[in-house]
Amino acid sequence: MTITEFLKARIAEDEERAQRVRRYGLDGGGGFFGAGRVLGECAAKRAIIETQSVPKIVAVPNPFILRALATVYADHPDYRQEWAL
Repeated sequence: MTITEFLKARIAEDEERAQRVRRYGLDGGGGFFGAGRVLGECAAKRAIIETQSVPKIVAVPNPFILRALATVYADHPDYRQEWAL
């Protein structure tokens, strides 16, 4: 599994949880910790990953960016120590 695949899988899990929270009305109004913020964060992370994987967007991908995003999921069993900052 590449770091990009790992990140996309974790983001999909976060998004599914946030959608479930919203679907069952547990969002609490969508404030700072609400599902809406999590869904927005998922979209932002996907956009960042995309800029690192499409050569036309960025001349030289910066592996630090993907490693920084992956750090949030360091306790996940699929996380690799080689991705640590």
